[in-house]
Amino acid sequence: MKCEEVIWQILGLLDQESKSVQDFLKIDKNCVQSLISLDKACCNALVIAARDLLKCANDEQNEYKFQAVLRAIISRQQSETFELISDAFESNEAIDKETYLNYLCDFGDSRAVPKLIRFLEQYETVNDETQKNASFVSLVKEAIDHLDGKYSQ
Repeated sequence: MKCEEVIWQILGLLDQESKSVQDFLKIDKNCVQSLISLDKACCNALVIAARDLLKCANDEQNEYKFQAVLRAIISRQQSETFELISDAFESNEAIDKETYLNYLCDFGDSRAVPKLIRFLEQYETVNDETQKNASFVSLVKEAIDHLDGKYSQ
């Protein structure tokens, strides 16, 4: 079976009905572990699957599958890790910005600082005061400081 087929078969397991949260978490853990265990020849196919899922991450299930693939790519320490995390954080489709912010901090790459500053600048101009999430803005500023970017505004 080709890598692409195996990846989508594994991700299909996340579509199963779960009897409980613990059952779902077990399925999730097994899926991510299966993706991590794929042969090195599947690295490119994992990245392609992640990019495809990110394009339609405005659907909650697709974003969750993207996150499962991303966690596998992070664990596999693939070279595309930083780029995929950054793309997810900057994506208009991805909704779970806080998760991607945490991944950026955990990854610890100072290349994220300009992206985070640009995000804050755009966030300030697009959102009016009633739409702003002050705690998220605070988290982004903390992330910049954590990555040695010294946010000053």
